[in-house]
Amino acid sequence: MRRQFPGKPFRIACVVLLVMMTVFCAAICVWGAKYFTESPFRSSLVFSETSVASSGDDGSLVVVDLSKRRVSVLAPDFKVTTVIRGGTRSGDGFFSAEYAVVYKGRIYISDVLYALSGTQVEAERIMRFSMAGAYEATVFEKHYSQPEMPLYLGYISSLRAGGMLTFLLKGDNELSLYSIEGDGAVFLRSVDNVPNIRHTLYSEAAGTILVSTKEGVLYEEADGAFTEIKSWTDSTGERIYWDLAASAGGVCFATDIGGNLIARLDDDSVVVDCSLLSEDAVVMRLSIMARRSHTQDTTRYTSPEQTASCCLPQRTPNIQQSILQLDLLSGYQPHSSLR
Repeated sequence: MRRQFPGKPFRIACVVLLVMMTVFCAAICVWGAKYFTESPFRSSLVFSETSVASSGDDGSLVVVDLSKRRVSVLAPDFKVTTVIRGGTRSGDGFFSAEYAVVYKGRIYISDVLYALSGTQVEAERIMRFSMAGAYEATVFEKHYSQPEMPLYLGYISSLRAGGMLTFLLKGDNELSLYSIEGDGAVFLRSVDNVPNIRHTLYSEAAGTILVSTKEGVLYEEADGAFTEIKSWTDSTGERIYWDLAASAGGVCFATDIGGNLIARLDDDSVVVDCSLLSEDAVVMRLSIMARRSHTQDTTRYTSPEQTASCCLPQRTPNIQQSILQLDLLSGYQPHSSLR
């Protein structure tokens, strides 16, 4: 019996289908390449271009790296539990993470959405994600028109988790304090006559707002206005105060990029000389969390000792960066580090 082969139309249809499947698979690989860069079975990451290391209210460590395009959550034993990739302009993902914290079992990311052309900020959002990395809600959103678009950095200058989840928003010659409750933001108060702000801090324990300026001067809120409390002329050597953090007990600290150190603000003492910790590194960002002690099956959070999570970006480009855990109130020997 003579074997019957498929006709020409069938063969053409098969070729067309094969081409379509190839194009579809290639498109999926290109579109989803960013999701395949980490294996879901990995429990550790290599950090690069780190910008923020902050603490969650559950003792977790939240790291923003890859030029603010990746947010990673690490458990108290430093195992990676969540990785959220950015770079998307859609409503269910973040574009560029300026801050990220864990609060009451959720991940909150302060997102900066840049305009399609240039480095102007088109919008800012605070987005909530589950601990599995799934988008849940946008709890705060602010859009800017062309004349008022911020340049490079947005106006959300702080996002911190404590007894409350709070953020500070810069405006026209004022600084406003908000708390996040449920699916929205609640206005608490504002302070007028704001100096040239670099970083801000709301200390729940002290109930006050601290501000560092681009000139390295520190201001503290008092009676609804800012008063200068420290500048580089107040102490020996050059002090350029940068990022700010406070312990649960209200002790405030600041990074000093002029002297490459961390200073305690109540007595101006140097608690960490960063040049002794990492060669050619300068401490930029600072956050505070409870010190952790480990047993076989539990993790305890000791009090009142606190630790600082410090980002130490290398001056040389394209070098892995360290995140050090440093005891601030009981000496500054690092008790753990990530690289």
